This record gives sequence, structure tokens and C-alpha cells, in this order.
Amino acid sequence: MLWWKKKGKELTMNKDYVVIVDPYSSACLLPRDFNAAGFDCIAVHSQETIPSNYAGSFHAQDFVAETVFNDVESCAHFLKEYAPVAVLAGAESGVQKADLLTHHLALSSNDFALSLARRDKFEMQEAIAKQGIRAIKQLKTSQFDEIEPWLKSNNIQEFIIKPLASAGSEGVSKCSNLDEARKSFDSILHSEDMFMQLNQAVLVQEFIHGSEYVVDTVSCDGKSFVTNLCRYHKCQANGSDVVYREMEFLHPEDESLQEIIEYNQGVLDALGITVGPAHSEIMLSPDGPVLIEVGARIHGGYTPRTVQNFSSVSQLDLTVDAFTNHSRFKERTSQPPTFHKKALVQFFISTEEGKVEDVNGKEQLSKLDSYFDSVWGIAPQSKVSKTVDLFTSPGWVVLMNESANALNRDKQAAIDLEENHELYRLSSV
Repeated sequence: MLWWKKKGKELTMNKDYVVIVDPYSSACLLPRDFNAAGFDCIAVHSQETIPSNYAGSFHAQDFVAETVFNDVESCAHFLKEYAPVAVLAGAESGVQKADLLTHHLALSSNDFALSLARRDKFEMQEAIAKQGIRAIKQLKTSQFDEIEPWLKSNNIQEFIIKPLASAGSEGVSKCSNLDEARKSFDSILHSEDMFMQLNQAVLVQEFIHGSEYVVDTVSCDGKSFVTNLCRYHKCQANGSDVVYREMEFLHPEDESLQEIIEYNQGVLDALGITVGPAHSEIMLSPDGPVLIEVGARIHGGYTPRTVQNFSSVSQLDLTVDAFTNHSRFKERTSQPPTFHKKALVQFFISTEEGKVEDVNGKEQLSKLDSYFDSVWGIAPQSKVSKTVDLFTSPGWVVLMNESANALNRDKQAAIDLEENHELYRLSSV
């Protein structure tokens, strides 16, 4: 049954409203910017229970109303009372339901016919390949026996196995033989992903060697603007090859990045992304750029807030403009962004598991000259696991400084705290 509630404010006929579907992770930052522009926000949850990885990032007090999406007709009927000017996805799980609502309410939206391709990683690669854009060789299957002949026919020795529609490298495994493939395949098929959706098939893709980049954009009236790029550094840890270690922020005017930016524009066009934010993960291989995946939403991990604090524009403020003020979007994107500082994110890795007694590194990290923020997935009395992906990282620190030397010095200081086991303490019991 559809449920809803209002949060302390009565419906105001002269007020404008914006709907955010699954306003979790970085999307919890959007209400502040929409409010500043004169818009109240309504939360739509794609399911009754918020996924555990996101539960702490939902702030009900930031919304004048909230509801659960049970079906498009009843949800749209509830929203019509507010006559929203826009509906957008917050977390990855909200992408398709936001598309359904914008289509039903006849609001500005991305190409509805390509909605599945913006969410399903197999369909995503198929869609860009149809437009002549380089895509990854892939196999979608629920039968393990189909993997070996596919690998042989494509002469693939190293490959990735992952869910079709998860996020944050959850369930992603690099394999080089069938024994590794079987273990990964069995762990995914018929299990629930982080969004509590059943994995009814598994995605197998060729492994691409190269450097991994992110292109963060916001589109308006079909024109996309690059706010920033990021370069990921991943490492091996605890038997996983997809552990995040560092992310550095890059300016879109860097000449060495233009090939990636041009490739990404073709990807956005092929996926029908014409309005709102997008977060593209692209591998730069010796043969050129190739898409890993796109999220038709803002960059996760609170990254847009970091960008907002060192740049003249970010995905947060431009997303507001893209949906509510096209002339201001055009004005603010007439020039490249200005970066006032250099920034990076250092991800922490746990090599042990147990019960957390104290997170004692917070105070020490905050004393670093470059300290901007830290995000923690652990707390006293919680459990810490061995890090195998983004969601099993105990946390990360965001560093920002005008001086590159100072930034690198503080990065090493953070690493030293980790290596000396000074970030958190495990219970001996």
C-alpha cells in the first residue's frame, strides 16, 4: 500500500517542488541547493526499506513529503498534488523509477526509450555499440557452461564477472580461470544486490587494462558540461582486484583528457542523456577510451560537495539549474570551471575483521592542514570487514590544499596512520 507523510509544512500553492527518487549517498546534498533556489523537495523511495549502505544518508527533515513507489500510477497521483517541476534520480536504484515518473508526468527527462540502457550494464554496452562507439566485449548469462566457449571464441584470458545493476564495485571480481569464475558466478546468481534486487543473470566482460577515469557532467537542453574528471587508483587487497585506493580530481581543460571527454559525449548521446547529472566511468586503454559504466545521477560518495568547495561550479549547483533555470545554466557554463585548490580522496583498507572499539583516527586526520572531510562506514561497536570493494572500506579522507606539496605530505600522513593501525581500534574480546 502506498504510504506518505508530510514533514511539518503544509502544501503551499505558490511553492515549487522537486522530486528526488532515492535521495541517498551524495543525493542527500541536493535539497540544500534546491532550497536555496526556492524549491522544496519531495522524497520518493523505490522500496519500503532503504538499503543498509544508504540508510544513514537519508535525512527526512530535508523533505516536505515522502512516499514509496509501489506503482507509477499511484505514485504519480500522489505527486500531482504538488505539481513538481522536476523529478530526478538520487541513487543508482532510483534511475528507472525517476524515468517512469517523468514520462508519466510529462516532465523534462532523458530519452525514455533508453531507460533500461541507463541502468542495466549489459544493455548499456549494447546501446553504445549500436551507435558505433567502442564497447566492451560481454556476455549476459544465467548458465555457467556458456562462459568457457564465449571466452575461447573471443580469445579472452582475463575477464570481469559482476552483477547487472549494482554499484560501487559491489560483487565485481577479476578472473583468469574457470575456478575463479565459478566462485564469482555462484556468489552473484540468485543473490540479492545492495539494492535488495535479485540477480537473475550474471555479466561477464573482457578485462580492460589501463587507467580508470570518471567524467562528471550535467546536461541541459541536450548540451552537456563537464564539471570535473577524476582518476581512480585501485589496488589488490584481500583477494580482490577492485579495491579503491585513491581518487584525484582533474580539470576538464587538461589537454591529455580531451579524448576521454569527446568519447564520453558520444556515450551520453547514445544513452539519451539530455538533462541532469551523469557519472561516467571510463577506462583509458592503449587502444583508447572505453566505457565501464554510466550512472544517470550525481557522483556518489559526497564527491560533488568536495568539488563545490574547490571549483566555481559543481554537479550540485548545475543540477539545480538544469532542472529549474536554463538561462542560468547557460550563463554559468559559458566558461570552463575555475579550480581554486587541488584535491584528492584517500580510501582506507581493512586487512582484518572484528568489532570496532573506537574510531580514533578522526581527530588525528582533522589536524592535517589539507583536511576537508572524512566519511566512515564504521563506528564504535560496529563490525569491520576485510575491504574487497568500496562498500567494505572502513572509510576515506578528503584532502584539499592550494599547495600540491602540502597535499601529498598530508596524504602520506593519512597512509601512515592507516599502516600504523591508528585509524580505529578493534575490540580484543
